[in-house]
Amino acid sequence: MRTRLNLRIRPRTEERVSVDYSLNQKLATTDEMNADCDFLCCSECGYHIVAGKNLWNISSKHALQSRQETVLRWNDCLIQTFRNPPGYDFEVVTATLANFQNRGGAFEEHSWFPGYSWTVAECPQCYAHIGWTYRRLHQSGGFKDRNFFVGLILESLIQDDHPLYCKECGNHITLARNIQTFGSDVALESWFDTVLGCQMCFIHLFENPSGYQFQVLTATSANFKWRGEASAQHSWFPPHAWRIAECPQCSAHLGWSFGDPQAEGNYNFVGLIHENLIQKPWESFGRQGNAALDKYKMNTYPRGICLIVNNLNFHDATNDRIGAECDERELEILFKELSFTVCVKKNLEWDEMRTVAAEFAAKDHSQFDAFVFIAMSHGGDRDVILGVKGRTIRVEDLMAEFNAANCPTLQNKPKLFFIQACRGTSKERVRSDDSNAAFSRDSLTSMFKEKLSFTPFSPESTLPRSVCPQEADFLLAFATAPGYVAWRNQQYGSLFVQHLVEAIRELRHRHHLLDILTEVNRRVVEAGVKDGAAIQIPAPTHTLRAQLYL
Repeated sequence: MRTRLNLRIRPRTEERVSVDYSLNQKLATTDEMNADCDFLCCSECGYHIVAGKNLWNISSKHALQSRQETVLRWNDCLIQTFRNPPGYDFEVVTATLANFQNRGGAFEEHSWFPGYSWTVAECPQCYAHIGWTYRRLHQSGGFKDRNFFVGLILESLIQDDHPLYCKECGNHITLARNIQTFGSDVALESWFDTVLGCQMCFIHLFENPSGYQFQVLTATSANFKWRGEASAQHSWFPPHAWRIAECPQCSAHLGWSFGDPQAEGNYNFVGLIHENLIQKPWESFGRQGNAALDKYKMNTYPRGICLIVNNLNFHDATNDRIGAECDERELEILFKELSFTVCVKKNLEWDEMRTVAAEFAAKDHSQFDAFVFIAMSHGGDRDVILGVKGRTIRVEDLMAEFNAANCPTLQNKPKLFFIQACRGTSKERVRSDDSNAAFSRDSLTSMFKEKLSFTPFSPESTLPRSVCPQEADFLLAFATAPGYVAWRNQQYGSLFVQHLVEAIRELRHRHHLLDILTEVNRRVVEAGVKDGAAIQIPAPTHTLRAQLYL
């Protein structure tokens, strides 16, 4: 079955720009933006905002101060400082052509350019505030009879020379001008899309013999090193032979080189894995402040094993965990995207769960960088997980199989445990209505029809019953706090797992895992409030000794 991976790819520029033809507004198209090689980009996401050729000096008598500096090789670019009514100062450059989208209405009051109304302008990709658009109020007057222009906040922009970087270490890999289309007859799918904000290129979806899928773009040259020998077998670009390409700095898997099988040491082009590249070096994504902190090594391929235990069907069919198959599917797709070998075990009794844990702990993990264990079932007090026949096993007993004594090849490597199960029966209510039948509880008490307690959670009485990792390099992320239920939607899956998958996929290039789990906490709580269900707050705990970037 063909699976389209849910990877974020930049949208086409002209589809995101807000257009108002009644004002004779001229906006940038992809071809126009590509015609110039110098750009100012959004400082938040790297999206192309304005080409250097479209900067245009428009002075205002309301500027607190002004100066001329070199911007994108233009020596006399006018930079003006303005102050808004709340007292905030902005350094602004003006342009006749830009990529943006409007937010809110147009206002005449407090306009820094008399005769023009202003509207807030946002980055069309990440919605960051990048400036204001100005439209002429009357047909006469104005700056050189210009109907429209943009005032851009200088500190919201950065200069871009179109590089692509290794997402693991920020090493420079290639430039946009090297991206070139090479066709393939064995691709599952191929489509045009946008790379580097405006550079159109062909993306191929391939599947290797092991069943892993990759979105690949091709380039005529790149900065990489080879690993292994060249082979023409299973080539995605026959008759070219392929060879694994790695980052020369951190050895992360970047893709493959393709060339003549007889020409050893040469290549014709490179196939680069789209999700293993970023469009700004990692320092620009907010890691710069933590540059001195250690990071776990995460550059082997595959990165490690991801074991998913999902108990869906119990001996009493009324206790089946409807909707849990959605969680399993999303987690399997996600961790395959993250270059893990995924193994799924379903409907295990308590002793089978322990046997499976011992089996995977006994494996040789020396060639891997990490291990992931995901358990989804009914649960209860004292952090137990229910087997399909009604007996329980403690989470700490599963984790103990992977300590340094039992699993020495995972020593000093991150071991991640995610538990989707209730940890008690308490519920923090948003409102008294308990009629939301779409949500179920992953709790033992709800299975056995015991009376539920709605008393607010007491930390003194329940926290001592919570399990914590006993050794270094463990992360244990529960779906809910000690003593509380965990909610699962019977159609879409559990709140915790769905938001965990979404947040990791969205934020992993810029944030380490602990920061992502903090964001998951926020999203799960807000989702409970929005849906009118009981509030659920995930509870991660860890003994990690370095930052972990997925």
